[in-house]
Amino acid sequence: MRKASRILGIIGGCLALVVAFFMLLGGIFMLIGGEFLFAEIGRVVNHATRFADGPWNWMSYGFLGTIGGIFMFFGFALATAAGILGLVGATSVETNNTKAGVLMLVGAGLSLLTGIGFYTMVLLLLGGIFALVKEKPSQDTQTPSGSQ
Repeated sequence: MRKASRILGIIGGCLALVVAFFMLLGGIFMLIGGEFLFAEIGRVVNHATRFADGPWNWMSYGFLGTIGGIFMFFGFALATAAGILGLVGATSVETNNTKAGVLMLVGAGLSLLTGIGFYTMVLLLLGGIFALVKEKPSQDTQTPSGSQ
């Protein structure tokens, strides 16, 4: 189970870091390009509904882009923390399986909070559970030296 826990932790940690990278790019886009995007949406909706000062005009000031960017950066921080915890847990499975299991379970919880890290959460959750499961003692197939 330790080998499976290590593999799941590595895959889950790397996937969480990939999710974090895309959340960072999304946050940057929303902060920089959100104003233009929402201004265009507002222009189209206001023209289609024939409102001179329609309900979408307040979005053209970038309010939603800024709020969305802030939430994306919080998601980036959570996904990065989850990835680091998953990778640290995966590398320390052989030395201290309890610590590794707890780290991966905490990383799974953080991945769940990001909102888009469901697969990462499943991988880290399984890796953490596998790390915490006690291994059965190995049974020697050889006979003792005194008896034959």
